[in-house]
Amino acid sequence: ATVFLGERLRRHAEAAYGPVRRSVVVPVGADGVPFRDSPPQLLAPDIVPTILYCGQMGRMHETKTVSSFWREGGPQRVRWLFHASGNGYSVLKKNSGLIADVEWGGPLHDAAWQQAMKLAQVAFVTIASGAERVVMPSKTYSALVAGQAIVAICSRESDLSDLILQPDCGCVVQPGDVAGLRRAIGEIAYDPDQLFAKRRNAYNAGHDCYDMAKIATQWQKLFVELSDGPTSAGSGNARCRAA
Repeated sequence: ATVFLGERLRRHAEAAYGPVRRSVVVPVGADGVPFRDSPPQLLAPDIVPTILYCGQMGRMHETKTVSSFWREGGPQRVRWLFHASGNGYSVLKKNSGLIADVEWGGPLHDAAWQQAMKLAQVAFVTIASGAERVVMPSKTYSALVAGQAIVAICSRESDLSDLILQPDCGCVVQPGDVAGLRRAIGEIAYDPDQLFAKRRNAYNAGHDCYDMAKIATQWQKLFVELSDGPTSAGSGNARCRAA
């Protein structure tokens, strides 16, 4: 069997290399246990939202759009927090210079990571143009179970975009669309009700569809099917689609 991380990744691979005899889509998922008792709360008017990027930032992550947005300046009323490593992270810091309301940090151990995830209201995720054909950022699933709204810079023709837009848990900005990113940040900063609604949708989708317990059942189903012998091409998409 061939297991893909997203439906669009499967379609791209099969268009390039031919149909797979037995294929299934199983998302990475995330451990929802640390966040199960911490559902999102409406943000108090005096609290500035935190946008968190946590994890690896490599060569397949898009950094130019947010750098351009920061260089344009102007009030944001959000706090940016990075706990990352990798080549893309070094490039982002180098190109962005000294930006107010941006905190640059390194990777975190488990306990500190869980605390940072619980305190942040928004997750920031990026994919460089073209890379959506080969990658799917697993950090997105952790953000969902933590009840974070997602701001993603990526192609709308991507599994990441589908993951965000189908359950209405964030916004998708095309790479290079600085104006679109500015609108998205403005909504986060000045519309707490909408932010809360998207966080609640993220939390529900994460725990209903992408918790490790749910993902494990999809792997179990695949192993049972494999033990039963060969089947026809394309055994289907095992990904849970949140309403």
